[in-house]
Amino acid sequence: MYNIIAVIAMRNITGNNALGNDFFDRKFEIARYWDKLETDNLLLLAPRRVGKTSIMKTMASDASQHGFAAVYVDVSDSENELRFVQKVWSSLLSDCPDVAARDQISGWLQNSWAGGLVKSFKKAGGYGFSIEIDAGQTSWQQVGEEVSALLGRVDARCLIFIDELPVFVLKLLGEGSQASVERVHQFLYWLRTIRQQFTIRWMLAGSVGLDTVAARINVADAINDLHIEKLDGFAHEIADDFLQALSASYGMKLGPDVRMRILERVGSDRPIPYYLQLMFDQLRQIGNEPTVANVDAAVENLLRPAHKNYFDYWRQRLFEELGRADAEAAILLLNRCCYEQGGELRSTLSLSLAAMVADPDQRESKLRFLLDVLQNDGYLIESERERWRFYSPLLRAFWMKRVAPPPAGSPQEGER
Repeated sequence: MYNIIAVIAMRNITGNNALGNDFFDRKFEIARYWDKLETDNLLLLAPRRVGKTSIMKTMASDASQHGFAAVYVDVSDSENELRFVQKVWSSLLSDCPDVAARDQISGWLQNSWAGGLVKSFKKAGGYGFSIEIDAGQTSWQQVGEEVSALLGRVDARCLIFIDELPVFVLKLLGEGSQASVERVHQFLYWLRTIRQQFTIRWMLAGSVGLDTVAARINVADAINDLHIEKLDGFAHEIADDFLQALSASYGMKLGPDVRMRILERVGSDRPIPYYLQLMFDQLRQIGNEPTVANVDAAVENLLRPAHKNYFDYWRQRLFEELGRADAEAAILLLNRCCYEQGGELRSTLSLSLAAMVADPDQRESKLRFLLDVLQNDGYLIESERERWRFYSPLLRAFWMKRVAPPPAGSPQEGER
């Protein structure tokens, strides 16, 4: 049990990343990640809204305590490979908290071959530099390798947290033409070479599974050097402590029955922190002593059209990650699973794909792939007797109300 007084300043964050006093627990996970970073580069796989960005930013701010000069970089807005290289190295020059390391990097870069391609070095935040590269006829690979080699000479151990790498990769992939697939191949294998050739430690993550994207275009070996870590929701007891800490911060009274009902509606197996925060926000609007009935009313309010954006990215993400054909097949499986609270039999799910994939062997392969993706990404979980059910009751409720058509023979719903 946490000392609630110690976290009384914690705020309920439903938009931005939870950092500082607003960041709760994850001590076990972070300790494990630091341990693995001593020997390996990491790929962090996590469902959306589970807190991966908050963890990476927290680790980056604490990296010096573990002997690393670290930076956090979000590459989702990088439009091409050169901009990816530029953004990563600019972050090291402007944000690296190790002053000596930052000075070494900027000094070497300005006097290096790659430095001759830099159009401008701009002061950033009173120290360090941001860079703008004009590669001209020089390949982005050469620029990245040159700067990586410089980083390998830094006295401090460099650690780079790359967030939303799969989003950047999908941007390169576009509609999936042969040329764009080859482009992604080159980038992922180049980044693998960088990881293996230079003494820089990497931790990669994203709101879409990089492993799924790599498997989709048949380049899984481009990331097989990464140690995979999975980030899940809170353990049940941690989630309960989290709700108590929030209620103490805001002077609310959340009794054990109310907290239990919140966990039941959000998902008591491994509740996703973001949805606990959404529920708490809804209950704050009711008053200081919410009841079990208020919890159910809060869920119904979250499922209204006005709050559709809280959940709709779960559907959108499938198209981004899988492409249209596989996304439509995955949605068909999810539609089947949402009708039964206890989940759907695997054999029934296989039959539901028959119209899309007639050959039994190919259908079995497709089903196995899609169930792996849906389980890894936090949609489904396999229960006893080969039944597949929604990981989160709250997501299931949204899916039934806003995505899946009414099951055959049921009355048609009104506004969906």
